[in-house]
Amino acid sequence: MLEFVVMNDDVQEVLNAFCSNYKELNYRKGDIVIRGDDEPTGVYLIKSGNVKMSSIDEDGDELSVNIYKPGTFFPMTWAIGKIENSYNYQTLSPSKLVRVPKEEFTKFLKDNPEVLYDLTRRIVIGLDGTLFNLRHLLGSSSVSKIAVILYMFARRFGVTNGSQIEIDLPLTHQDISHFIGLSRETTTIGINKLVKDGIIVQNQRKLIIKDIEALKKAF
Repeated sequence: MLEFVVMNDDVQEVLNAFCSNYKELNYRKGDIVIRGDDEPTGVYLIKSGNVKMSSIDEDGDELSVNIYKPGTFFPMTWAIGKIENSYNYQTLSPSKLVRVPKEEFTKFLKDNPEVLYDLTRRIVIGLDGTLFNLRHLLGSSSVSKIAVILYMFARRFGVTNGSQIEIDLPLTHQDISHFIGLSRETTTIGINKLVKDGIIVQNQRKLIIKDIEALKKAF
């Protein structure tokens, strides 16, 4: 079973105190925070909203890699791994972010090992989720791929209401297709099948999982 965790309360308090030294930045839905061909100007902490990480291939097609939620820093490969950033970071909803200079951020982590440990723990668990995706997406049918990514979204962004789970993200069929490498049309057909099978329902732009166990069986 995949594990998803939230930040430790004590660590959150330390982070809030640190980030209070920096100006809060407001972004509209769809704003680009970092472009893949630009050098980041700092490390960002998400205070509210969601940010999508994606890349563009040689044919101009988008491949989404991750969605970050409040309490998350990015881009960590650039900040800690000193790897040149090649990803776009774009808001999925109106968002409030804090930008911290990289040198000050890395010094903060070195001076606060409990924060570094918590961050490392969450990165490792996130990596497990990525490996889960790879294992189930490679060679799967289109419906299976859709079921896998919806399961991941339900675990990370789901709000439970009785026996149902609402994915609290403003996702279009195009957004979902970018995560699984399918066309928007094929994604829509697969989603409609899951709806017909009674596994999910669509409420405007929100997806609701009616039967999480049936969704798991679909992949």
